[in-house]
Amino acid sequence: MPAFTPPHCPYPDCPPRPFLYRRRGTYTRACDGRVVPRFECLKCQRRFSSQSFRIDYRHRRPELNIPIAEGLDSKVTMRQLARMKGCNLKTVARRIPLFGQHFRELQRQHLAENPNKLGKDAAFVFDELETFEQNRIEKPLTVPIVVDGKTGFIIHGEVGMLPARRKVEGALPRPNESAEMVKRCLTVVANNLAPNITPHFVSDRKSVYQKALRLTMPGSYAHKRVPSTEQRDFTNPLFPINHLFAMLRDGISRLVRRNWAYSKKRERLLDHLWIYIGYRNYVRYITNYCQDLSPASAMGIAPRMYSLREALTWRGRISL
Repeated sequence: MPAFTPPHCPYPDCPPRPFLYRRRGTYTRACDGRVVPRFECLKCQRRFSSQSFRIDYRHRRPELNIPIAEGLDSKVTMRQLARMKGCNLKTVARRIPLFGQHFRELQRQHLAENPNKLGKDAAFVFDELETFEQNRIEKPLTVPIVVDGKTGFIIHGEVGMLPARRKVEGALPRPNESAEMVKRCLTVVANNLAPNITPHFVSDRKSVYQKALRLTMPGSYAHKRVPSTEQRDFTNPLFPINHLFAMLRDGISRLVRRNWAYSKKRERLLDHLWIYIGYRNYVRYITNYCQDLSPASAMGIAPRMYSLREALTWRGRISL
């Protein structure tokens, strides 16, 4: 394996360019016995190691990262993970924002390094899933997602508030963020479209979708609106997003209907959602009949299918 090369100085107040460094020996990690190289930045004269760039930086039990991520993608609740792995509930809870932000950055990096990949071979299918935080009646949430209709590659997902389903005395009014969250998802699509194509979109007949497309798409586009009453089988144009929503409710414990694992904060639901997006796009194969390609590798956004250990090693990137 080639020697590790630090990409930049990890201290945020250090001038970014030019980055010059020299090696300063190694040390052995007490928790796992791994030998870690050390470096010195020649601009700020501060020292750091390759561990500064890893996602398990300052973790006392780094061996838990992979089992926790696997459990979070497999409908296992946080408390059950803590029981199974013999750790504190806080250990699991703190991994969720860490992993979620990591996979969000990983997606941003891959789309930036592989531009103009979206919309060449299939339509974009988008819709919203409804769930809640704390209380089903008082605090509903919307989860809009846009997906590639051929490979199942999840392009973007957000979580926003919805108004209460009935008025509650003394409760603060909640805004309807449905349109804004849908626009955020479609903006990511618009920023990564392949050149010289007319993108095709498929959605149901919700009125805000037409306005969101007009506001976000830079040029012409095609939009197919499918009645939500149509039979939800594989012949339905909305099948890719309906199938994904079924997988989300089966894989994320917070989204399973009628359970006590619901989200207490929508921010943690967003982090958990991105853990699943990273796993689905880069680690899991497309279907049981296509086990040598992940959705990202099938689209050319990733060079190959990653292992979960590869995806959870370096912060926001993959070291190939």
